[in-house]
Amino acid sequence: MLNWAVRYLPIITALEKLRPATVLEVGSGSQGLARYAGRTIVGVDITFSPPLHPALVPVRASALALPFPDDSFEAVVSSDMLEHVPHDGRAAAIYELLRVARRFVVLAYPVGAGAMDDDAQLAQRLARLRRPRPAWLEEHLATGHPTRDEVAALLDERATIRSRQSISNRRVHRNLLFAEAIPGIGHVVRRGDMRTARALASLMQRGEGYRELLVLER
Repeated sequence: MLNWAVRYLPIITALEKLRPATVLEVGSGSQGLARYAGRTIVGVDITFSPPLHPALVPVRASALALPFPDDSFEAVVSSDMLEHVPHDGRAAAIYELLRVARRFVVLAYPVGAGAMDDDAQLAQRLARLRRPRPAWLEEHLATGHPTRDEVAALLDERATIRSRQSISNRRVHRNLLFAEAIPGIGHVVRRGDMRTARALASLMQRGEGYRELLVLER
């Protein structure tokens, strides 16, 4: 899936610099980071649908109560998970990410009103095509995206922001997801891999991003 590869490429780049010995992904699904990292990844999610990636070690659990001791993993990654947590649970989710991380947390999430506008436009375009809304989009529209200020307020004294960047150019992201839904070409777009994502990398980092990527150091 090209939109998966585009989402994970900045995270892979961050991990290549951090070089953690152990990595946990919270909200991994059945593929997630394991599909692209070239290493074993422990993945937490509420459910896992087959097929599971062979490099993924699945653990069923909630992001609000991770079943690991403090400082269990050198790096903890979470991508596009926070917006699926209700507002009153986001503080607990971030607390848990920081609690089980020994050194780094890499957090990516759709951010603010711009990303919400993009999701609303995507929903309208899918309706015109008479295509169903995917479950993730329904949750985005119902729950709402975090804002930069909201996330910053939820960080505590254990976390220092090592880097912060806007990723996933909004226009490209929106058109990529829409193209996936168009009969006849959607399957071509969905087959895109990390090589294609790397070719798009410079374009994806221009302008306002759909997501924010935070690298936190403890």
